[in-house]
Amino acid sequence: MEQKRVGFLEAFKLFFKNYVNFEGRSTRAEYWWVVLWNLIISTIFIGGAVLVFISAISSQEMGRFIWLLPILLLLVIYSLGTLIPRISLAVRRYRDAGFNPLLVILTYGLPYVLGQITSIGNMFQGRQALTHEVSHNFFIAALTSSFGGSVLAILSFVTIIACEIFNLVVLLRPSKFVAGNPHPQDDQMNW
Repeated sequence: MEQKRVGFLEAFKLFFKNYVNFEGRSTRAEYWWVVLWNLIISTIFIGGAVLVFISAISSQEMGRFIWLLPILLLLVIYSLGTLIPRISLAVRRYRDAGFNPLLVILTYGLPYVLGQITSIGNMFQGRQALTHEVSHNFFIAALTSSFGGSVLAILSFVTIIACEIFNLVVLLRPSKFVAGNPHPQDDQMNW
């Protein structure tokens, strides 16, 4: 049994049809066509925002900046509206490539958490610089010291890069499709 080829339009339809489908599999084509769709749509929104921004700057009319709001709002709505289907697509793609889909939580969640911790450290560091406070909490003191903050930022950056490289490698891998059985059990997938 061979997997059906997925084209550009079909991939976009499947993306929304499988909105919260965390079961099954997604082929490389299905995944990368959706990535291309999202890139095109985001580029249109961002391009529109840039054009409005350039128009407002060149005409020196501050009232034109108000047009940035609906464009950026639509981009945020689209991004939030496609967050769950992007995660479900990644889970299905991981499964299709023969990896445990729970790795998506690690490779997508860890960079987010590290980014938040680094932001908190930067926030405390800025507050301390303004108020000249000294923290008696060891964790906050370590985060906000110039050395601790730098080390944390470097470790966060390296971890984020490693997670993104791992994601790219997994998402580029060919299918581990078992002929005649489109949904093999977990123990057949060689995790």
